[in-house]
Amino acid sequence: MPLRRENMSLKHKSVVIVFLRAPVKGRVKTRLAREVGDEQALSLYRAFVQTTLLAVEQSGMDHRICFFPADRKALVEDWLGPDHGYMPQVGDDLGQRMGNALAAVFDQGAQRAILVG
Repeated sequence: MPLRRENMSLKHKSVVIVFLRAPVKGRVKTRLAREVGDEQALSLYRAFVQTTLLAVEQSGMDHRICFFPADRKALVEDWLGPDHGYMPQVGDDLGQRMGNALAAVFDQGAQRAILVG
């Protein structure tokens, strides 16, 4: 499946790609959930992502939120707000999804990119 690229302009030539999953109980931090339960794992996951995103925003670099699964944009955007560039993760495995995300930001004009998540 080809990567859908949203039209997002870059202010800088460096981009941070924040890889994340939609915040769905039982689908995030599953190993941790075995010890603390699904609800607590979800709460911790949300806090981890928000802390990461705050650090990325404070860096002043452009960033993109690259979410999984690809059909959960509304859920992710409702959670994190509309003031971010969003891209779905596309590919059959994590390596493909990472490669496609990097290719997308380079296609948008980035010269350097870092992927966190």
